Amino acid sequence: MVQFNTYYLLTIIIISCGSIPKGYDEGGFSAATGLASFKDDFGLVSSLWKGNASGLADRKANISSFGVLGAAFGSIIALAVNDRLGRLRAWQLFIAVWMTGCLMQVFSSGILGLMLFARIWGGLGAGGLTVVAPLYLSEIAPARSRGMVVSIYMVVLLSFLTLGFFINYAANATLAATRMQYRLVIAIPLIPVGLAFIASFFLDDTPRWLASRDRGDEALAVLAKLRHADPSDHALATEYDEIHEQIRTRQQILADSSTWAIIKDIATIPTYRTRFLLGAVMQTVAQWSGGNGITYYIPEIFRYAGVVGDNTSLITSGAYGAVKLVFTMIFTWGLVDVFGRRRCFMTGLFLQCITHVYMAIYMAIWIDGTNKPASDAAIASVFIYAVGWSIGLCTVQYLYGTEIYPTRIRSVSYASNMALHWFFQFAVVRVTPNMFVSLNVWGAYVFWACVCGAGLVILGLWAPETKGIPMEKMEELFSGRWWMGWRASVDLASSETKPFGRGDSSGEESKEGAFTHDRKTDGNVVANVINVLGKFSFASSSSLYYKSFNASAWMCVCLNSFCTTKANMEKKQVAETRPPPSPPPPRRTGMRGRLMLAGAVLLVGLCNIYLRKNFRLEQIRRGDLASHPVPVRESPFGRFPLPKDPFRLIPCTNATIPPALDDAHPEKTWASSFDPDPSNWSWGNKTVSVDGDDGDPFSGRGIYLCGYLEVPLDYTNKSDDRIVRLAIIKYQVSGLARVGEPDNGTRNPPPGGRSERTIVLEPGGPGGSGTSYGWRVSEQVTKRLSDGKFDVLAWDPRGVNITRPSISCFPYDVDRDHWSMLTGQYLEVSANVTRQLEISDAMNDAIFQACWETHGDLGRFMGTAIVSRDLEEIRKALGEDELTGYLVSYGTGIGQTYANMFPDSVGRIILDGTEYVRDHRELGGFGWTALDNGTDAWYDGFLGECLNAGPDHCVLAKPDSSSSTEPIVLKDLDKRMMSLFTSLIDRPVVGYTKESGPSLVTYSVLVAAIYSALYNAQSWPALAQMLYELEQGNSTLAAAFLERQAWQYDPTLPATPNKRPSSSELTFIVICADSYDAPLPPGDGLAYWESLWINMTAQSWVAGNPRFSDVFPCQHFTKYWPEPADVYRGDLNHTLKNPILLIAETYDPATPLRNGRRLLDEMGRNARLIAHHGYGHSSRDTSDCTDSIAKRYILEGTLPEEAETACYANEKPYLYGVKEKGVRATGADGGWDPVGAWREHQREVAYLRL
Repeated sequence: MVQFNTYYLLTIIIISCGSIPKGYDEGGFSAATGLASFKDDFGLVSSLWKGNASGLADRKANISSFGVLGAAFGSIIALAVNDRLGRLRAWQLFIAVWMTGCLMQVFSSGILGLMLFARIWGGLGAGGLTVVAPLYLSEIAPARSRGMVVSIYMVVLLSFLTLGFFINYAANATLAATRMQYRLVIAIPLIPVGLAFIASFFLDDTPRWLASRDRGDEALAVLAKLRHADPSDHALATEYDEIHEQIRTRQQILADSSTWAIIKDIATIPTYRTRFLLGAVMQTVAQWSGGNGITYYIPEIFRYAGVVGDNTSLITSGAYGAVKLVFTMIFTWGLVDVFGRRRCFMTGLFLQCITHVYMAIYMAIWIDGTNKPASDAAIASVFIYAVGWSIGLCTVQYLYGTEIYPTRIRSVSYASNMALHWFFQFAVVRVTPNMFVSLNVWGAYVFWACVCGAGLVILGLWAPETKGIPMEKMEELFSGRWWMGWRASVDLASSETKPFGRGDSSGEESKEGAFTHDRKTDGNVVANVINVLGKFSFASSSSLYYKSFNASAWMCVCLNSFCTTKANMEKKQVAETRPPPSPPPPRRTGMRGRLMLAGAVLLVGLCNIYLRKNFRLEQIRRGDLASHPVPVRESPFGRFPLPKDPFRLIPCTNATIPPALDDAHPEKTWASSFDPDPSNWSWGNKTVSVDGDDGDPFSGRGIYLCGYLEVPLDYTNKSDDRIVRLAIIKYQVSGLARVGEPDNGTRNPPPGGRSERTIVLEPGGPGGSGTSYGWRVSEQVTKRLSDGKFDVLAWDPRGVNITRPSISCFPYDVDRDHWSMLTGQYLEVSANVTRQLEISDAMNDAIFQACWETHGDLGRFMGTAIVSRDLEEIRKALGEDELTGYLVSYGTGIGQTYANMFPDSVGRIILDGTEYVRDHRELGGFGWTALDNGTDAWYDGFLGECLNAGPDHCVLAKPDSSSSTEPIVLKDLDKRMMSLFTSLIDRPVVGYTKESGPSLVTYSVLVAAIYSALYNAQSWPALAQMLYELEQGNSTLAAAFLERQAWQYDPTLPATPNKRPSSSELTFIVICADSYDAPLPPGDGLAYWESLWINMTAQSWVAGNPRFSDVFPCQHFTKYWPEPADVYRGDLNHTLKNPILLIAETYDPATPLRNGRRLLDEMGRNARLIAHHGYGHSSRDTSDCTDSIAKRYILEGTLPEEAETACYANEKPYLYGVKEKGVRATGADGGWDPVGAWREHQREVAYLRL
């Protein structure tokens, strides 16, 4: 008679959506509180709670637990409305309350008070729904499938709990850390709940409630609708008569009956009291046996068991939720109405108890993670616990409470039980962290194990089996003594309701109805499901998660076999005492079993595919290389990385990138990236020839090794456990030796061999990439400074390039290029200086807001002082007592700061292209301190040396007309160039490139290109050629040069996997952090900045604009990051262990000689200065004098006695290499490629962040 019709199915699905608020709160919202955007908005960042860790913990606990507290009161309110309004209207009321609370949470926008109120308000709705929804489902379901129908509530709950974790993972991985990120996460459940709310208006209330309100005709009509039967059907009439007969007695009439009268009946009528107390005890055991304590703190539990990582907590929590979901589905569709409630919760409590006992032992003995098998077993134990919890009290607590009570007290009793449920859950959420502290973690597990043991005894004696028993006959189960409940039964053999039953007290199952199938035992469907799950697990056994799932599945197979065998034995005994049964009616196919099997297999299959595709679960492990073996990958030169190597160095390949911060097991990921084929490694040039090695292509060659070093994000706050993963590249001059090859003193040292000292490089910026710099210059640096004897190490400072985290505030480089067209206008082309300044100021504010929304408080940890601490950690990791370094440009600022913060660690340090960091403490100081030499480098250098070299070497030295024979005068050439530039102010020149089509040569872009060229005199012939052709009216070369000068995005380059945008904004963040405490100008400050802009461009037309752009964003820095975590404001004259060598250049366009001399004056005998007379930035204009002093210093530690030594470049610009190679023709006709020369210069500019 009973058929699953569309209305019935939709009713179950719609009402089950009432579990979404609770499920998503435990999964989605609890995980959302860990998103950086949420923590930033609600003050949950640990750096804001220095010295008050308990205050931070209380705020976190309040936000999480206020929803639970509200739910407790919501379940109490359900007492008053459930019977008065009816099940359906009460459901709709609580849905509406929850939805308004959720909307308030979405738009609380960092207002803590509003968020807490919204949590309580939404909790009222969620708590009421936990009462109403299961109650509604239990009252519409037939007896034989009531367990499955009510348990669908838990399936939906756990589905959204699990989905919540993965939604958070997706949001964390794909969305910027803005307010919109957590808003979307919190708002997502409004969609399914809102749809269910709308659909509920097409449903009817339950037949039992309608009958209790003397609305019999409606009750019969709704029952017929639910059963898809005619109202005159005999079986339907029988079911309705049973409902109506129970309602007709006085104690069942709810109309005009007060809640207080019902409570009085519960207290005075023994069977009512027994059932009420049984429900309360079951809720107590369920909550205090560890279920919700583990669910709410599952990331911490996994960490104790051996799992670490940021996103890993979301992955493992999602995996834990998936296991719960799958086994709840098995419980719902196969166990609860086959094996019964008792066997399920007793088996579940047993599994919980034994896993708690093991975890207590593990936490007491092996929590340090040194025992890998014990750690593996602990992680498996957590998943096995999930199985026990899912097939046991996790679902039975809801089902039992809805079916054992008669209609009169059902609403009040179940609502009271759920209020107890929520109050206990609130207490569990609050006390579990304190239990971990006061009892130790193992003590908390002992407590949970004791509760499970007590539950096994008490509930094992008290709780009767209710499987297949109509709710109207529950009275008979509770008529005896409570401790004999385990023997209680109801004989349904003569009952008129037998067609709806599933068996009698003997355990024999009816052969009628939809559950009849062609299996040998009723448990075979479940066995098949679990066997399939086991096969999925076995096929994926390389993953720790699947190993755990596999163990859980096969354990359930064994339990299933045991239970099935026992059931068959009981059936056999009963069959021997009964007459042979009459032939059964024609049997329906086992559609329910097939659907159960297909659904479970499909779900686990999808989980398997999804997890394998998106997560490297085999890496979800804690520990270092010593305690957790990594994949062994041999090469002729041994295996990498070497044990206990703090840099984890492996030979570099084109794909060597440090693991992400959210990598569950970075050491293992890193080791697996080691390529054992030496032909793919990055080798240096051959420097040593050894007899007999002609057949070895790698002998006598240095090797580039890549690695990373983990340092604290915040050195000043030990409670902040965030890290920075510094990208490292090391050029090992000695190369590598093959395994087993003897060391005779002339061949390569064994793997890991290193030089006496390591030269540490820093190229400048801020924002310059040390790894890119190291790739380009390490071999030249070691040859220049140590005759090739010392290794060279370079690193990407925090926030830069492939160091993790890296700072970029635009999603893509093309977005930054888009805005630069608006804000990158130079003063000279601005029709309205004030208006242009306002536009740029607004954009700077927007950029810093984007940085804050994307990276939160990371801006506090990027200043020069904290980078200097990173440099000290690098020295320690090298194992060298002193730092040996070659630091350039902004790197000299790091060097000055480092030397005075760690004077006892100073070894042989060269600061080349010297800044004076005191200037950087002033507002705008980084900009105006660099302007001394810009114009001189252009006039005396670029133009003057062009004329000195002559037209054979510099095309601009050619006469301006073919008839002219007079030599060009310097001031005339300068006037010609100024005239050219002025014409671009009036109207840009049209150009074209094959790569990007139409092009414009503008004043701003051209001057920026000229300024960058002044850094390297090697680029001057190409720039001269471009300017000459542009002056002649040919813009082809200018368009080709400036196309890549203007933009960071290059569509001609192939796309690379996981490419991140450049970290340009880091430049502003570092500059502004170093001057954060400089007084800001009054008012909006724009008058001050306008004056500064005009003065800087007046002092240097070539350098004033770009240098102003570097400092102008500081107007808004403290609006987002009030105080950096660490700055150095001390003097620069500390007594150093060894004096350092300063190199300052006469025509340096960025770090003028004046800076070096002022720094020398302050440092006194702690420094020596080389006044390097040459062109370009730093000492790149080669001087034998400079190189000899620097080499002697690095190799021997000796410096000139004089405070300042003058050195001169070996050659002049435009004439480099002429003496050795002869006269070089300029222009295309001479075979020289100016575009190629310019692009080589641009590559250098890119990694130096000039």
